[in-house]
Amino acid sequence: MLGGGDMVRDFLSACRSHRQRAFVSFRLNDVQFLDTTGNTVTTSSKMCKFWYENSAYQRSDNFTLGNDYLKNPERAQNWAIPEVRQYKLSLIKELCRYGIDGLELDFNRYANYFPPASNAQENQKIMVDFIRGVRAALDEGPDPDLTLPDPTNEWPVEHNELRRRFLCVRVPSFLDVHQKLGISLPAFVEAGVDMVNVSDGYYTTNESDLPTIRSLIPETAIYFEATQTTNVTATLPDGSRPFLRTTDQQFHTVANTAYNQGADGISLFNFAYYRETSNSIASDPGVGPFNEQPFHILDSLRKSDDVGSPQWYVLAVDHDSYISPSMQMPQTLHVGESFTFKLSMYLRGRQPKGTLRVRIEPPVGYTDGPVPDWASSVEWNDMPLEPTPFIAAPLHDPYQANLAVDPTRFCCFKIDHATVKEGQNLIKVTLAQPTSQSAGKITIDYLDVAWP
Repeated sequence: MLGGGDMVRDFLSACRSHRQRAFVSFRLNDVQFLDTTGNTVTTSSKMCKFWYENSAYQRSDNFTLGNDYLKNPERAQNWAIPEVRQYKLSLIKELCRYGIDGLELDFNRYANYFPPASNAQENQKIMVDFIRGVRAALDEGPDPDLTLPDPTNEWPVEHNELRRRFLCVRVPSFLDVHQKLGISLPAFVEAGVDMVNVSDGYYTTNESDLPTIRSLIPETAIYFEATQTTNVTATLPDGSRPFLRTTDQQFHTVANTAYNQGADGISLFNFAYYRETSNSIASDPGVGPFNEQPFHILDSLRKSDDVGSPQWYVLAVDHDSYISPSMQMPQTLHVGESFTFKLSMYLRGRQPKGTLRVRIEPPVGYTDGPVPDWASSVEWNDMPLEPTPFIAAPLHDPYQANLAVDPTRFCCFKIDHATVKEGQNLIKVTLAQPTSQSAGKITIDYLDVAWP
């Protein structure tokens, strides 16, 4: 760009050459690549000049929501300050001058916009007004000098009328965080939003408030997001922190659940990170092994009839509890204590017995070797389950990512199809015996259910 390049125009050119529509996703409050040493910010091109000029290091009345820049929520800029919103809208207006087909406003990066004590109704009004400004910028139409020819000619412009360019919002999958972010989906739709992308933020998950979201905006297109990973494990004794790659069955399971709960389609995030990339974090050997993306699943994810069996459900510790505080993991249990997990399932046909696996975090002081004996019991919809020996991969997994994790961290059980309900199922896990190293307690960080 410093040399005169134009990355947006290059992106449009690539989309047109492959006969694809061009969508741009804009992170509304991104703080991911802020470089810090201790609590000192290192200026780099990874963050915009506007952020640095209005941080605590440049002025006392700074625009951020806090001063401890080691914490993501405090790095985010305060949208109650008009200059912050005006700057963001100026960038979006520049994008809208190009011939893009749609724009996504990403509320998940980073999901903090207002001070904790701020007025929720005022915050919502701020965000709705911002949506209206973006809608107006899209409707104004592109600059002819920044528009490339449409080789598909699928949406010809006739009689000097401009076709509508789509406006999408990427929002947290749980409604309990929407209010603090100023999000009101019905008000957003009224202000000009065409599509809603319901997103965990980082993981492929089987948890969300999708049915309620569907009821709030019954006529609006809703997409449910899946990603390259279902879980990033705790750091293992060898220093690695493997990503559990999302398998074909897990993609299909999430899609099947989403379609049954009212979604119109599936979106994908971080799909590139099956491969090794130039991103130093995502390409660290400790998060491998790396593979080609499963492009073969794309066509089937578009059709609700193609995502039935086999199924592989996952409940796991979330990437960011600030975005998804309603996630059920992790759960700490003392001996004799129980926790009942909720899992919505939509099985097709009568499959044979399935498998449930429950995993615990490594105990404090764990370095290597087996985790000392621990035991749990499980009831599925009030029916006791039969234990079974450790199963490394309940269904075929071509990625072999973290499958060799210490089997002594797992308890496994058989599930009979007759105990499963359409919709919500209750899985009660009781700690019968803690590990000898865990001071009478364990922490469950992962649970999965597989049906062949």
